[in-house]
Amino acid sequence: MARRPGVQAALVFAVAFVLYNANLRYLASFDSLASSLLPFRILSGHGLTLQEPAKLPPSVAYSIVRSRTGSWISFYPVVTPLLVTPFYVPAAAWVARGGELEAARVLMDKLAASVVAAGSAALLFLVLLRLTRPRLALLLTAAYAFGTSTWTVSSQALWQHGP
Repeated sequence: MARRPGVQAALVFAVAFVLYNANLRYLASFDSLASSLLPFRILSGHGLTLQEPAKLPPSVAYSIVRSRTGSWISFYPVVTPLLVTPFYVPAAAWVARGGELEAARVLMDKLAASVVAAGSAALLFLVLLRLTRPRLALLLTAAYAFGTSTWTVSSQALWQHGP
């Protein structure tokens, strides 16, 4: 008996998520800094503004700029941080109770990026199921999920091109 497409897509998601996190490492990138901080700021009621990047040298704080109003904002589009904000709710609650922001930011950057990447693989699988045979759909999904920069780049940090 064949599995239902939703169950198969959930398995694709789970396998991709586990493999994307199997390296147990965080890719430190200032390109994803604003994207990983904005969900915390949104959930704490600060909207799309960021704190001044006082601890960062100006040469690496290029993703956070001062707006015309004097607030600090992300230089990059905010679609990625808005998309992953719901995943940040538990971590933001932990930070609000005194947890360390930097530890939560690093963890959530990696987890949210891998959720988005694994979700894209599951969605691609569902689309391919409508266009081709199940085995070919799975093969093409595996090629996308593990043979492209989806695994090596998009699943590792919240870059703007991830979603």
